[in-house]
Order: sequence, then structure tokens, then C-alpha cells
Amino acid sequence: MNSFSEKHHSLDNVSLLDIVQSPEKFHPDAVASAKQELSNRNLTDELLKQADIKLILKKEKEVAPFIKESKQVFKWAIAKAIKLLTPKKKADTKTEAIISIITVCYGLLFSADLFNTITSTFTFNIENSDTISLLYFYLYYPASVLFLCATLVLFWFRKKIGWILMSAFLLYSSINVLALFISRFYWGIPEPTSFRLFTTYMSTLISFGFYVASYYFILGHTLRTHYTISKKDLIKSIFICLGYIATILLFYTLLG
Repeated sequence: MNSFSEKHHSLDNVSLLDIVQSPEKFHPDAVASAKQELSNRNLTDELLKQADIKLILKKEKEVAPFIKESKQVFKWAIAKAIKLLTPKKKADTKTEAIISIITVCYGLLFSADLFNTITSTFTFNIENSDTISLLYFYLYYPASVLFLCATLVLFWFRKKIGWILMSAFLLYSSINVLALFISRFYWGIPEPTSFRLFTTYMSTLISFGFYVASYYFILGHTLRTHYTISKKDLIKSIFICLGYIATILLFYTLLG
């Protein structure tokens, strides 16, 4: 007789069955003792079935508080998400038109980027790519698409953080396109045969004008009032933009 026999002799069938069905929770000698005790009791199939049902109910009762707490956490998370995504009361017609136009235009841009990301997956050549290209394709590009998606959603639902992120995005895009144009620019009128170069300049200038115009509109008094934007919020957006630029410059510097 081991040290568990006397103790198990006083336990009910449900407790013994619990030990037998959960051997990972108990000492091997305890499991063996519980099995022996159940065998000694010569229980009928009906009694074993009743004990099994009681054990199931007991375990359900034990996890009930955890399930209840999980449901409460889930409800809280849903309520927070609904509150976050619930748009403010609509503004005047002009302000609503500006918000809608910006959201639709950059929504189309996001859709194009998403389509380009998906199609590029099938054509991207990993073997012949350097480290920068790989990080750009697998890290920077998907992250920028997700950032724009989140920004559009929050901006459309009239959230202050949406305005801040959109402002940072437009400021960065304007600086980025301007830097791209300057890096490609050379003094002198393009040759007649350099039509592609000329159209590249034009498309770059059009993109720059588009970003600057969008930035001008969201900086307008009506939009800032509607989104309850303070000077601190505007400074936050500028610092987000500058931080993003600094991160990219550091990234390229480290990779040579």
C-alpha cells in the first residue's frame, strides 16, 4: 500500500476519476492508487457514467468564471472598437466634401498599392535582389500600405489620430516627391527624344501638386475645427513625419 491509498479510500468516485483522467497533473503513484481504488470498488458502468458526467459538470463550473471574464473582455474590446470607428456628427457640406474627396482619392491610391503588392509577389525575383530591395519589398512596402489603410479608416471616421496620421503622410509624401524630382532634375530643356524623361518630370510635379493641395486642405480651419486639432496635434504630425524620414535615412545609411 502506497502513501496515497488511505487518502484515496476516502475520496468519492468523481475525485478518483478526475485523477485517472488527468495523469499529467498528479504523481504517477497517485494515479496508480486512484485506478486501484476504482477497481476495488467494482463500480458498474452506470455508476462510472454518472461519475463521468459529474466530473464534466465540475470542470465546466471551474472554467465558468474564466469564460465569463473572457466574454467581458471581448465585449469591452468590441465596445472600444465601435467607439473608435463611430464617426463624429457630420460637418457642413463643404467640409464633408473635402473629407470625402481626400478619402476617395487616397482610397484609390491604397487600392492601387494593394493590387501592386499582390501582383508583385508573383513577379519579384528573390535570388537576384540585394538586401535593400528585399527589405523594401517585404517590410517597407507592406507596412506603408497598412499604414495608409489605417490612416484612411481613422480619417474617414473623423478621429483626431486619423487627421494627425493623414497630415504626417501628406507632408512626408510632399517632401519625398520633391526630393525625387530634385534628384532627377538636370538643368536644361529635355531633348525632343527624351519624352519619357519629360513625362517623368510632369508626373512627379503632378504628384507633388496633388499632395501639397491635399495637405493645404486638411490644414484648413474648418477641418482642423471639425477634428478638434490643436497646435500640439499639428506639431505631433510634423514630428511623426520627421521621425519617419529620419528612420528611412538611418536605414539606408546602415545598409550602405
